[in-house]
Amino acid sequence: MKKAEIKKLYGGKHSCGLHTLQVQAKYLPLDYADYSIFWGQKQGAARQTNEVRSQLTEKFYRYQLNPSIRATGTRYTLLSGRDLATTIADMTERNPYYVERADFAFDSFTHSYDELRRLNKAVRWLVIDRFSLDNNGITMDEDGSVKSMFAKSQSPSITGKPKRPFENECYDKTKQYPNCGIYARLELRCLDAGGTIEEAARRTISMLGELLTEDSYNRLIEYHSNILRDQWHKGVKRSEWRTWFCEHQWYIFSLEQFRAIVGELTGNNGEYAVKRYNDSCTGMPWKKLTSVTLISRDKLSAYIERLQACLRAWLADYLRGLSDVQRAGEDEPDNAFDAMSDTEIDYLAALAAEREERQRESQQAFLEYMEELNEEDPAFTCWLYEQEWFKEIVESIDGGKYLGEEQINRPQCICSFGFGNPETLEEMCNFDAEIDSLMD
Repeated sequence: MKKAEIKKLYGGKHSCGLHTLQVQAKYLPLDYADYSIFWGQKQGAARQTNEVRSQLTEKFYRYQLNPSIRATGTRYTLLSGRDLATTIADMTERNPYYVERADFAFDSFTHSYDELRRLNKAVRWLVIDRFSLDNNGITMDEDGSVKSMFAKSQSPSITGKPKRPFENECYDKTKQYPNCGIYARLELRCLDAGGTIEEAARRTISMLGELLTEDSYNRLIEYHSNILRDQWHKGVKRSEWRTWFCEHQWYIFSLEQFRAIVGELTGNNGEYAVKRYNDSCTGMPWKKLTSVTLISRDKLSAYIERLQACLRAWLADYLRGLSDVQRAGEDEPDNAFDAMSDTEIDYLAALAAEREERQRESQQAFLEYMEELNEEDPAFTCWLYEQEWFKEIVESIDGGKYLGEEQINRPQCICSFGFGNPETLEEMCNFDAEIDSLMD
């Protein structure tokens, strides 16, 4: 791939965006029947797991959200920043949440997995080198071809925070979803998102800017040259060096590296070795080692800068969408009274005053009647004291003056209010059900 092509990568619609995020919240109004997902296993939009944030006294739940499913019905369509902001607001109904993890994806609709393989492999290795990741490898298809390359941290943190702030994986999407239209996907996972999608994007952009230095590029080349040396000395027929290097071509990143390692291992002149190798790849142009298929430090730098530029553009679009959501929220009334006219508010105020007066009269009548019941037979304990609704009523009226066993004023019997009475104590203490219904 030429540098001019790199500048156009991930610039199309749905080419860059947030794939998945993990949040903590007290509550999110998710429809589990329609939008349940088991991380990486089952399609859907969200899953709630019972977990507690240890540093807080309140109980929080961890949710895994896939806004693409909510908006488009698929797990592989990336939303624009603006669409994501409105979709998340819809999913959460604007309830507060803390973003723990955000997975950003870059999808290629024009270049194959192998065309981007060296660039993505180099980015993957730089992430491994930068954060000392210890769970790295590849997944294979049934035909022996590579499905994905991943870089993760193996050990979980005992503190609750991830031991490593970033992970990385690149997929051959034609093997995962053959009909989705995506050839290759690069995922950059921010495992310590800092609370918001905006912060997660900023941390990812910053991380990319720290990956490539002269020293890290040299380590990249030397690491893969050492693999070639190790494989070579395990036993190879020296006469077949071109075939051997063809089989091990994905460990070769630059022309300078190839010339040096061929000269070292085979004794061939490195300048002529490149031509002899490429001549052996007739009919297989993708295996030729040229300035198009290999990556220099400048080309790798251009690729990383392109990832940053696309993510910055997406973030700017997301912030515009977030502004749209905030403005829409400002237009909505904070509570029901904001949407009422003065006449409606005055009417409700009159109802409230009437209710308050009726409640005061009912409470006074009840307390007077309770005092009269003190003359009842003290040997008999009334069933009403065992009823939760009765306890709540008495508690709300006078703080439980007549509920405690130690209270001398507690009536033992309330026989006057039996089931046969048309107006029971429960009904009498309801303080006007009609006004209550109007208030509701």
